[in-house]
Amino acid sequence: MLLERIKGAIGLIREGQPFKLGDLLITRQDKNTLSVTGWTQHLYLNQLTRSNAAEELVHIKQDFQKLVSSSSDWKDFLNDKTIQYNLDYDEFGKGIGICNEINGEIKWLIDLHP
Repeated sequence: MLLERIKGAIGLIREGQPFKLGDLLITRQDKNTLSVTGWTQHLYLNQLTRSNAAEELVHIKQDFQKLVSSSSDWKDFLNDKTIQYNLDYDEFGKGIGICNEINGEIKWLIDLHP
């Protein structure tokens, strides 16, 4: 069942449609870049620090890697792709970008305490 859902997700993502798998939203930014978004567990942005956000970003990456390791279809699909990992804050259904990471480099989108 999960493998069929993964194949369906890959097909939709190839067509440019976003797809939610577990706690992750996966979208295609362009032909070579996928965006993997997760949301902070903090209820209030003023309680979030850079350290907390970086930890949550690590968890997003780990969750995505578990997903990828569960399917050779994912591995094949991602072969030539760059992955942008995003941590967002959900404010009444509207996502606020906190930070993102591409190739190990974190870009902060809002100002947080260290």
